[in-house]
Amino acid sequence: MIEEDFYLPRYLDEPERMIIWTAPEFVLISICSMMGLIIKQAVGLLVGLLFALLILKVVNNFKHKHGRKFLVFWCYWHFPPHNKFSKLFPASYVRKWFI
Repeated sequence: MIEEDFYLPRYLDEPERMIIWTAPEFVLISICSMMGLIIKQAVGLLVGLLFALLILKVVNNFKHKHGRKFLVFWCYWHFPPHNKFSKLFPASYVRKWFI
């Protein structure tokens, strides 16, 4: 067998990448860039891109310090469920379940 026929990821839990960013990072950069483009043409695009890169730097530092899922868990415990999907998830303060 030829080695070029197979792709083996470097790590088993490595996320898929678009260009050099993971999918959530790419979406954040795209949204900030488009908002900057809508607001003020070329200068706004540059400002949106710089803002997105700043946010990515902060979020990546946070992920390296606390772990990848910490922000999701923190939001679950500290923000009240005011969306239409709140009925799907149990309340965070319920400790015992009776059926």
